Amino acid sequence: MTDIATLLRQHLPSVQMSFEGDPEYDRARATWNVRTQFRPLGIVRPRSTAEVATIVRCAREARVTQLAIRSGGHSIEGNGLGGRGGHALVIDLIHLDKISVDPQGRIATVEPGALLGNLYWEAWSHGELMVPGGDCLPSASVDRPPAVDTGARFAGTASSPTT
Repeated sequence: MTDIATLLRQHLPSVQMSFEGDPEYDRARATWNVRTQFRPLGIVRPRSTAEVATIVRCAREARVTQLAIRSGGHSIEGNGLGGRGGHALVIDLIHLDKISVDPQGRIATVEPGALLGNLYWEAWSHGELMVPGGDCLPSASVDRPPAVDTGARFAGTASSPTT
């Protein structure tokens, strides 16, 4: 079995990633909820869907048994870190954060790492449009400004009175 860290570093040398023993590992796995301090196998932060596909292929080749998707790290349960056991390879979508708004069609196209506050701003700036999504503003992780990501919100795993 090929080591996942070696395989990913070989195939995606410019992608930000951290594994147990790396200096940035604890910062990469940090979450706002101190009760859910899980230790995943590793955290990888792709910048494109092609990189996500490469991560998945490498995980399959290395026989990784669990993938966890993190789009902001705001989960109370720590689901974006894969839970207990340290078997999950985390694909952190923090860099997939593009937002485009078509004011005539009243449609927003939003990547899962985008922050709700940025979506609200873009929607309002492009025709004074509104997006239901809540108002929770604690920092999702140490690498982000205070806000909640759109990924969990739109996947239906996060809720608020306005969603």
